[in-house]
This record gives sequence, structure tokens and C-alpha cells, in this order.
Amino acid sequence: MSRDVRTPRDAFLAEELALGARAEGIDAAYGSHDLRRASEQRIDALDLSAAELDCVQPSTMRKRRLLEHARLLTMAPEIAVFFGVSEESARAHAERLLRTEGWQQVVRGLSWLPFEPSAGMCTGFMRTDAAFEMPSHQHAATEQVLVLAGRLRSHDGSTIGPGETLLFQGGTAHWFGVDACPEILVAVRVR
Repeated sequence: MSRDVRTPRDAFLAEELALGARAEGIDAAYGSHDLRRASEQRIDALDLSAAELDCVQPSTMRKRRLLEHARLLTMAPEIAVFFGVSEESARAHAERLLRTEGWQQVVRGLSWLPFEPSAGMCTGFMRTDAAFEMPSHQHAATEQVLVLAGRLRSHDGSTIGPGETLLFQGGTAHWFGVDACPEILVAVRVR
């Protein structure tokens, strides 16, 4: 006899698998039928009855990745305005932020992901760990920073969080660092 109603556990696993597939960059051709079948196989492999388990909880690492994925996707409108692109393009860039490919370690504690491969070192995303502090420097052009994750502390004593921006005028010496969080993720534009 086939089941017509999905239990909360079945729905949760199917949703988790679909979110995980998008976060891991699995091809969009991997349809919902395949995800449902994979979810059912996963449930069968668990061999747990509903009486033994009310809800399957994802691992701490999976929760962190799913929350980070959701948070970055909610930042798509701000990324779109910041770089002057469509929200669809901004969502695609937000998806890239979770992957490891394309990130370049500039110095220990600082990684860079160009906005577009041809954009060079003036437009992109920067990720720093908690111990990193950008030394004092200046640019001939204006630098604008949009915080996507974490809290950024600036040379002038200000602290900003996700969705907030800082503007450093050209020729102005400035530095910034992480403010009491594991890392920061920012969008950077120098013009």
C-alpha cells in the first residue's frame, strides 16, 4: 500500500535535501521527483519508526550552512543595488559565496572572490577570519564596503553589521577588522 500523505519528517528531509542540493550546486536538472525518491530512500535507510523519532534534526554544520545560505539569499537585493545588477544576478553571486572554488587567499586570514572574473581586484567579495585586521591603507578612488555577514569595525571606531555600508573617500587612510565574531563577509567596490 502506498502512502498518500507525507509525514513532517518526510517533508523536512525532502526540504533539507533540496536546500542542500542548491547549496552544494547540484545541477538544476536534478528534478523534484529525483529529490523525493532520494528523500524516500534516505528515510528507508534510516529504518526509524515515527514512534522512535518525532523530527530528524540536521547536524550543527548542516544547520550553519543552511542558515548561511538563507541569510545570503536574503541579502540579494542589497547586493543587486550595491553592484548595480539584477536581483537574479545578485542571487547567483550569493550562491557562489558558499562554494570554495574561485576564492583566492590573498594573505593569511583574507580571501577574495572577484565579482566577475574580469572585474579584477577592484570589485568583489572579501572574507576574513576573526584574527584578521586590514592594515591602514588608502586608495586613489573611493572604496565602498557592504557587510554581508559578521560585524566590521572601522578605523573611526564605528561598527556595522549585515546590510550596512561604509564609504572611504579616495586618498583617506583607513583600516578595518572583525568585531567580536568568527569572520566577516563583505562586498567591496573601489571606484
